[in-house]
Amino acid sequence: MDEPDLKTLIAHLDSLRAPLDHWLSFWTWVVIGGVAFELITVIREYVDDRRIWWRAATRGVIFPPERPLKCWALFDLLAIAVVVAGIAGELVVEARIAKNETSLRDANGSLMLLLDQKAGDAATSARNASLAAGDAQTKAGNADTVAGEAQQKASSALSLARDAGTEADAVATETKELSFRSTVLLDAEDEIVKAVSPFREQKDLIESCGQAQQPDRWNNDRESSEKWETRYVLAHLVEAEGSWRRLSKRQNWGGCDRPWVGIFVFVNTDAPRKTIQAAEALSTVLTSVLPPRRPEVLQLVNPADTGHVDDPDHPFAMVEDRPDLIVVLIGAQPVPDITRKPQSNEPKTGPKPLHLLPPSP
Repeated sequence: MDEPDLKTLIAHLDSLRAPLDHWLSFWTWVVIGGVAFELITVIREYVDDRRIWWRAATRGVIFPPERPLKCWALFDLLAIAVVVAGIAGELVVEARIAKNETSLRDANGSLMLLLDQKAGDAATSARNASLAAGDAQTKAGNADTVAGEAQQKASSALSLARDAGTEADAVATETKELSFRSTVLLDAEDEIVKAVSPFREQKDLIESCGQAQQPDRWNNDRESSEKWETRYVLAHLVEAEGSWRRLSKRQNWGGCDRPWVGIFVFVNTDAPRKTIQAAEALSTVLTSVLPPRRPEVLQLVNPADTGHVDDPDHPFAMVEDRPDLIVVLIGAQPVPDITRKPQSNEPKTGPKPLHLLPPSP
């Protein structure tokens, strides 16, 4: 048997210890119960003999013994049977415990032998590697001139590799931005569910900006289909898997007042602390899994700054009327900037909340 099989066997044998110990305790108590029944029988017989002796001593007449009752005979037989059954059960369980312990010791011995063998092989490999390194060092000492030329060529190759890596990063970023956001969200399902699960029963409304339709053979609008699929996947992850509570069945905001680009999470600055934390958690995970873009995902709506909004379905108005609500707006998919160069030296930072004003009429 190999190492994984031995570890599985040892875990299985170890898990049998507790049930066998419970059964041994059970049969021990059965024996104790049987002995207790026998004690009752002994006491009853003593009481009967004492009563017969007292009647003979006080009256001077020896009376014949009374007719024994069947119930006491059955009780005596039951007590003996309980004791016998308990002892037999203990013997069986102890035999199983001994067999299990023997198997466990054998498995542990086999595992230790296998590990010792692997350690010996590793030591042999290390010695061989050390010898090979010594030979390589000797050969390297005799090739200083060749090494210098190789170093120059390596520097040139490294420069070319860095340029190729920069271009590859740009292509990879562009490919990620061009793919459907629903695919990116599904790939990060575990990360998103883990971020929103601590805020169960959080009220939310996930809707698309403008028209969004389910893709089918009659619908060839890529932008509409992409927004519908993104809203559907995000709602499933947040509401079905994360147990957030949906405010209404509305899927689209028909009065979308401008071409919103990206995904936005709106929350009132006067909202409860848990609601703001939930919005920050959702915004952080969306920022980390989706391509980088501006403005930020998290949008803090300050009622004192937004002023009056005529449309009651506007995200600003909704979170202003319901401070405990989080509104997620699915806008158009960002268009990749093919002229952008990846900045590998820039540190990655989390989303910075913005105070947005409603667009001017």
